Amino acid sequence: MNNANKISCDVLYKPKDIKYHESIRMFQGCPTVAVTNGGRIYLGWYSGGVQEPHMNNYNLLIYSDNKGATWSEPLLVIPSSYEYNIHALDIQLFIDPDGALHVLWVQNNTAPIPENRPEAKEGQPIAFFDGYMFNDFGHSEWETVCYDPDAENPEFSEPHYIYQGFLRCKPTFLENGDWLCFAYDQLTDRYGYSISEDKGQSFTHYYGAKKLSTYFDEAMAYQRKDGSIRMLARTNLGELAECLSYDNGRTWSNAALSGIFAADTRFFVKRLPSGRILLICNQDRKIRKNMTVCLSEDDGASWKYKKCIDVREDISYPDADYFEGKIYLTYDRGRNTHKEILFASFTEQDIIEDNDITVKIVSKPPVLPKKEEVLRIIEEKKIIAILRGIPEEKLIPVAQALYDGGIRILEIPYSADGSVTDEETALQIKHLVQHFEGRMYVGAGTVLNPEQVRLTKAAGGVLIVSPNTDRKVIFETHLCGMVSIPGAFTPSEICDAYSKGADFVKLFPIISMGSEYLKAIKAPLKHIKILAVGGVDENIMANYLKAGACGFGLGFNLVNKKLIDRLDYSGISRLAEKFTSVIENG
Repeated sequence: MNNANKISCDVLYKPKDIKYHESIRMFQGCPTVAVTNGGRIYLGWYSGGVQEPHMNNYNLLIYSDNKGATWSEPLLVIPSSYEYNIHALDIQLFIDPDGALHVLWVQNNTAPIPENRPEAKEGQPIAFFDGYMFNDFGHSEWETVCYDPDAENPEFSEPHYIYQGFLRCKPTFLENGDWLCFAYDQLTDRYGYSISEDKGQSFTHYYGAKKLSTYFDEAMAYQRKDGSIRMLARTNLGELAECLSYDNGRTWSNAALSGIFAADTRFFVKRLPSGRILLICNQDRKIRKNMTVCLSEDDGASWKYKKCIDVREDISYPDADYFEGKIYLTYDRGRNTHKEILFASFTEQDIIEDNDITVKIVSKPPVLPKKEEVLRIIEEKKIIAILRGIPEEKLIPVAQALYDGGIRILEIPYSADGSVTDEETALQIKHLVQHFEGRMYVGAGTVLNPEQVRLTKAAGGVLIVSPNTDRKVIFETHLCGMVSIPGAFTPSEICDAYSKGADFVKLFPIISMGSEYLKAIKAPLKHIKILAVGGVDENIMANYLKAGACGFGLGFNLVNKKLIDRLDYSGISRLAEKFTSVIENG
């Protein structure tokens, strides 16, 4: 069903669910900023999932009451809806002339991937990912409004549908009181926009000039001193497009290149109270680099003052606001790599005088080892040491002893009987990650639900081991960018785990069947990487290697409780050396 313009995705107020925590975000970008009449800075962006688009995408909103020195936890989160097959994306903020904060976002319909995939049409790049198809380009714009955004506990209106279109830039408030919103339409070859004559209560949709080459118009405008309106629009031609209107946006001149060099990404333009025109864009014709702030004193005919505040590549999507003499700017860097949301504040005089401008990171998930690196280490070192039930005070000494003996991968199991809370287990993982600072790879075992996957990711873990095969656990593991090692026993179970996305399959308990069982399984299943777990000691490891095991999960035979009780950590190191020597000589 097509629900995107009928049903709002949930708007969650101060959500506590760890799945929205910064530490587990694999993707984030497209930020937006708005500053209230009281000076509170609101910042929003698009995150969740592993890319754009993805059904785990969500929009989030935070704020700062100290000019961006510190920021709140998420005040609002707007997630996509699996229930109604609605994708939520691209938040946009603005303050209206009466001081209300408007939080807008886009919704479009999704569906499970059909057997016969549709082909993309011109200008409509269909995406297929994680079982869902993103082929709806009739985007729906939704909104919630906060009429007192400086309140201690700001309240937001019920979400409501505004219009069809895709708004990625702030509206222009015209001198006659109209609101001009360039919510573009990917289904047409003309610039789409909407105008409200009643302060945003209702909108009339229009189409303007024929577009210059672009997938994403993302137009924005300013009103010139003579009352005409200059619209600028994104293109993939190395320059911004421009159109002019002399009747408050009802009709427009033909589109032409503006002469303003800009990469194929969003830009920002606005008339400031000083009368100058502010333009912020990537001043490069091809690459998303050189974030440049420009000021014009002649209505945009020329740009007398220019300052590049960031020369790095993979930066994009500036959005800005103005309050009491200061420009507040946000943009992103490396949505899937650096995952940085950036922020700066400065004055017009800083641009004119070429003063230094400090760019700060508002949000950056921790950089953990890449999954490919963890996969390589598991195949190379072949041993995952299982630290089950180790007292907190002995955890680091035991792990250090294992490291000294050549072990490089640790598994901390969750407690299935609840004797140790999940939060306590995650804290142990965090302590180990911090202690070894990348010298050891740490993950979780006995992972039975997606929440434990997220806790592990937040703690810095890089692998997930389960006694069984659970599709939801495997899916969440991949969403978090970690290595998936579900458990299985029979050939059917092993194939099922592999088909669900296992990176390795944990054959457990292997000791009950022996190496001949593994050898028989590997004959038809050579393509599946199997870890032998459960009862393996140093005397029989070589047999399992010959039978086709690509590695081992070792518990009590390696992490010897008697040695731990005697505080014989050097004994644990010597035992670890015996196991690692089998691998080295294998």
